[in-house]
Amino acid sequence: EQFSAISLRQAGKEVLQDWMMEKTRDDIITALHQINGVAYGSASESQKDAWLADNADRVLFGNAIGTGADHSARVGAVTAAMKLGPEEVSIMKRMASTASPKIRPTRATEDERYFVLYCDSLTFRDFAANATITQANRDALARGKSNPLFAGGDLIWDGVIVKEIPDIPSLGAVGASSARVSAAFMCGAQAIGFAYAKRTTSKTEEFDYGDKVGVAVEEIRGIGKMVFGSGSSDTADLKDHGIVTGYFGAAFDA
Repeated sequence: EQFSAISLRQAGKEVLQDWMMEKTRDDIITALHQINGVAYGSASESQKDAWLADNADRVLFGNAIGTGADHSARVGAVTAAMKLGPEEVSIMKRMASTASPKIRPTRATEDERYFVLYCDSLTFRDFAANATITQANRDALARGKSNPLFAGGDLIWDGVIVKEIPDIPSLGAVGASSARVSAAFMCGAQAIGFAYAKRTTSKTEEFDYGDKVGVAVEEIRGIGKMVFGSGSSDTADLKDHGIVTGYFGAAFDA
């Protein structure tokens, strides 16, 4: 504190705030991948198969709805050519609208309702490079440097906002012919639950008779998918409340 030109106490709070926001983002991504409350990487094959059987009306593999409740087999059939495109986005939207229970879009204004699709950078790359999307951006949006062709950023198709989230991890080379496969999540209303027992607060503590100051942040909260259940205890045949999950080929840049 003697030699620094900035307030170390204030800087510590700001760095901790950034860290907490990044942790919240990572926990939401983990929740999106959850298999009935179990982290995707920790879920067994039987747990994934049971989840797929219960959520068959809200899971898409590549560019076809298909059938079958063998999760590994369905992911393994995804090829590098099964990229996210406008047709796939529209299929996911129709799945949301016809699912039982129905998945509702979020309301932006009184008359505007959107789903939001989150995907990793390579999946977003394929969507943005699709000829139909580039044609739509060129012909339907304002000309100039604010056009997504130049400015980048979110894209919209068929009432779905497509957002790039670089921190979404790939599933790896698990598709056909070792194709790299990534999950994408189209979310409607009440897709993720965020429950606080204690909201985020910062604390400071002095050491060495006030010459040294420590800064900490604390909260008590949980993040997870909202799910529908059946049976007397509402814990059987769980369905993801507001999410359509898609698995797509997304190869590395050559």
